[in-house]
Amino acid sequence: MRKICKLIFLSFLFFYSNISFGENFYYKALYKGIFSLGREIEVADITYFYKHPSLDSKYLESMLLISSEGYDAVESLYPMRYRYRSWYKSDYSSGIAAEVYSNSGSKGERHKLIYLDRPKDVINSHDLLKEGELDLPILKNGTYPLKDDLIDVNLFDRLGLLASIRSKSLSPQQEFIYKVSNGKKLLEYIVKVEKIDKINISNKTRDAFKLSLKGFKINDVDEKEVLHRPIYLWLSTDKRNIPLLVESKSTFGRLTIKIKE
Repeated sequence: MRKICKLIFLSFLFFYSNISFGENFYYKALYKGIFSLGREIEVADITYFYKHPSLDSKYLESMLLISSEGYDAVESLYPMRYRYRSWYKSDYSSGIAAEVYSNSGSKGERHKLIYLDRPKDVINSHDLLKEGELDLPILKNGTYPLKDDLIDVNLFDRLGLLASIRSKSLSPQQEFIYKVSNGKKLLEYIVKVEKIDKINISNKTRDAFKLSLKGFKINDVDEKEVLHRPIYLWLSTDKRNIPLLVESKSTFGRLTIKIKE
């Protein structure tokens, strides 16, 4: 079940970014594979929040919550409680910091802060349970000082990455390349707008941009290693680029995330 949880997080981080200020969106995660004996089952609810940390802040904040509360089968095997938060520049040019909190399964409580406004060769991940809150309070209240002398960093976490993608005016065959940090490794993501597709959401047929996301790990000699199978997501074709659907496959099954309408 821990692998399912990781897949939910990885897939869902490609859902959220440039939604109008103060809006919330709600999604359902469904899994089909070896852990469900081939049946498709609901495994988690996902909530997303998007806002300015404060009225005069110079950066933006996204946060998502993942919970399996209410799903007895999942709760009995691997209960999921996750919070992910990302801060990034208001022009979507670079990430600033990211927070990861979890209290799930046998792993217990974990809480870390990742700094993204430093040189790419410095992975700044801090254990907040051991080091205290550090800059978390001022990041949350919108007063964290931006480092204008590092304008060429252009490093994101996965949640901030999608904020940048969804801020763009999309069209088929566009391709974007991003440098990303998960707090441990330097990654690269290649994102391509494959086509305008038709999908069924809540018994309604809708046009949507179909995007593919390919992740790579960059090793010590700048060689790329495939990180996971491509993830596919569908965004609405209006200016808001609302995430509608995501599908991700692995050796242990398929994860589908659908918007609740």
